[in-house]
Amino acid sequence: MCMKAGTLETNEYQKDYSNYKRVVTGVPSGFARLDEITGGFQKSDLIVVASRPGMGKTSFAINIARHAAVIEKLDVVFFTQEMKRDALTKRFDYLNGEQEQGVPENLVIIDYIHCAMNIMDECQRRKAETGVDLVIIDYLQLLNFCDYTDNQQKYKYLPQYLKQLASAIDCPVIVLSQLSRKLESRECKRPRISDFEPSGLVSEYADLILFLYRDDYYDCDTEEKDICEVIVAKNKSGTTGTARLKWIKEYGLFCDE
Repeated sequence: MCMKAGTLETNEYQKDYSNYKRVVTGVPSGFARLDEITGGFQKSDLIVVASRPGMGKTSFAINIARHAAVIEKLDVVFFTQEMKRDALTKRFDYLNGEQEQGVPENLVIIDYIHCAMNIMDECQRRKAETGVDLVIIDYLQLLNFCDYTDNQQKYKYLPQYLKQLASAIDCPVIVLSQLSRKLESRECKRPRISDFEPSGLVSEYADLILFLYRDDYYDCDTEEKDICEVIVAKNKSGTTGTARLKWIKEYGLFCDE
């Protein structure tokens, strides 16, 4: 049965929810298999969610943010570098369906901060005033750092600074990232850690790396229609593996297969 991320829509899920919570020691993603592998998103961890364009990174992050805010009642801050707040709010509404509309008060969307240092200041202020349990940044390549305009300088300092951000506010920070187009030339297009170039330092400072891959993006005749693989490629706190999710494009919805 397909269940919306961030909702408790089946008796089976309600029955198993207490067991699911025992497995998770960090902020839950809302996806049972992924949380079984990772144990949730741990405090002070830098989590990188990466893929080629079109795989659904932003939708995946929205699903996680909504679950954390609505089901777990956690304080979430979502920094968007590309989409405006109103557009992102509509994406949340698609997940709500016939339920109450809009974004909950404990989920703050910020579309006007584009510098990593300013994000640090904002997060520390909110941590002191209201608390912060999860930070999401969409996405790395559009984020600025100081006055550096050279990409080499930016990619040299940004990953380390984002890790410092997670440590400073003692909560997980999820950063979305694009991958090198070089992988498009390979026969097997499942992402690898080497595909982070030229921002290779991301893989060094990240505590958890998740790759999104959909076979139907490349092969319209595949038997893996509407299936997204969430590949746990690096996990300092535990094991690696793959969680298979159902992808419902028209709603921007991911759910356990």
